[in-house]
Amino acid sequence: MEVGFHAGLSSYAFLEANPKALVTSFDLGFHECVGPAKELIDKTFPGRHQLVIGDSKTTLPEYRGNAPDVEFDLAFIDGGHRLEDARSDIESLARMCRPGATVIVDDILPDQFWGKGPSQAWDEKVREGVVVERARRSSEPSGDVFSAMWPRLGSYPLPRCWVIGTFV
Repeated sequence: MEVGFHAGLSSYAFLEANPKALVTSFDLGFHECVGPAKELIDKTFPGRHQLVIGDSKTTLPEYRGNAPDVEFDLAFIDGGHRLEDARSDIESLARMCRPGATVIVDDILPDQFWGKGPSQAWDEKVREGVVVERARRSSEPSGDVFSAMWPRLGSYPLPRCWVIGTFV
């Protein structure tokens, strides 16, 4: 499952990598690319993807309430960047994933404005024993990729860093 469907890149990668995978995505539905991306996912991987639109602070608990027996094996969080959003996503997913499930959180960049919330939320949940950190992965910024996706950024390269852990 993932929080932050956006253009569907992660969903597509998960579904393509494992022909048995089913993916449930949660997204605000704010960006114009969400609809076309969902159409492409459904056409390419029929019956294997579910998209829940709305604020994850609401939709994750609602989903859990409607499907209390569903447990996810993998969670990818690339949602809200404010502390309360990132904290809520991690807490909700800890209840929705099986113990030992892998969790990946994007934007662990405490020195960037968009990475402060996810970084602090992750560190809190590690200290509280909700998750165990297994690895951090970063990539060199690539202005080419980001400029193509978001022209308003120009050639400004953005750093990327993910943290990988398991839910306790």
